[in-house]
Amino acid sequence: KQVEYEMVEIGLYGSGGKPSWFLDMNPKGQVPVLKHGEKIVVESDEIIKYIDQNLGKQLELKARDDAVEDWLTLLRKELQPKGKAV
Repeated sequence: KQVEYEMVEIGLYGSGGKPSWFLDMNPKGQVPVLKHGEKIVVESDEIIKYIDQNLGKQLELKARDDAVEDWLTLLRKELQPKGKAV
């Protein structure tokens, strides 16, 4: 979709813990988090759906929805860290 973004890296571990501004956005302290204006979206699946539905050029194709679901399935089955429940 070629959407411009700014990535902010935070220290997830170590002294001091996660920054308070980050925990204000996501009290669970999990990554990733998407902030779009005042909208906060957490969980990878929800972020992908949000970007697809709200950002960049919208395609009027049913195949787009199928492609998003295929990508989410790949994330859940192949790319998700071992030992983390879905």
